[in-house]
Amino acid sequence: GLRCEIDSQCLWVARKHKDLGHIFGACPDAVAAAQKYYFRCLNAFLTEFRSLGSEYLVGDNFSAADILFCHCISWANAIEWLTEAVETDGTVT
Repeated sequence: GLRCEIDSQCLWVARKHKDLGHIFGACPDAVAAAQKYYFRCLNAFLTEFRSLGSEYLVGDNFSAADILFCHCISWANAIEWLTEAVETDGTVT
């Protein structure tokens, strides 16, 4: 679902075309599009997660899904995508 989109279609695309541009080809437009898509996916994911009413992504226990999501948030933060992106209503821009 959306967690895979955030990881593979957003963060990894940015990694390939920015940090590893010397291997895969630098493409600032691809990085910008990946960042925009990241926020679309993250907002959709957060909306869905909030509707579940659970503190965990899958069931009533902490799982690998929670770890992957935390990894994706940490990665986005590390590449400064989240620096000033969180709005007061909890959405991201």
